[in-house]
Amino acid sequence: MNITSPAPGQYVEGLLTMRVQATDKPAILEINLTLLPPDRSYQTSYNGLTGYYEYLIDTNALSDGTYFLTASGRDIAGRSIPSPSVVTFNIDNHAPALKLGSPKGGDYVSGLVTIDTAGTTDVFLLSVEYNVDSAGWVATSTAWDTTRVPDG
Repeated sequence: MNITSPAPGQYVEGLLTMRVQATDKPAILEINLTLLPPDRSYQTSYNGLTGYYEYLIDTNALSDGTYFLTASGRDIAGRSIPSPSVVTFNIDNHAPALKLGSPKGGDYVSGLVTIDTAGTTDVFLLSVEYNVDSAGWVATSTAWDTTRVPDG
């Protein structure tokens, strides 16, 4: 038994078809998927067109973050079929929401100016950069040296 979707490390959004590939289909009674968090179990259905055991989930009902998926099953003799591995994947339905805290529009600035961004809600946001008058992108942790640009 092998989880084929989502792939390890994959970022997903919206509708996701979770898929399990299993051999010996006639002997398989059921295959279930367990999603952690929130420790929820889903019973798959066999899709004869794809050859996979599948479950369609709307990831919008879950928080953005990292999740762990396992599969388990039972054959017609009642024997347990354990999951050979755990698939770690990420749900990312929401774009980052950034707001420029300072300087504000209309502020007069001089010298070294700290660029302050706030309001991000994206758990996967790795960095924030800014660009002033096409001078190149710089990390927000770097102060803006206004002496390098003309007044105006």
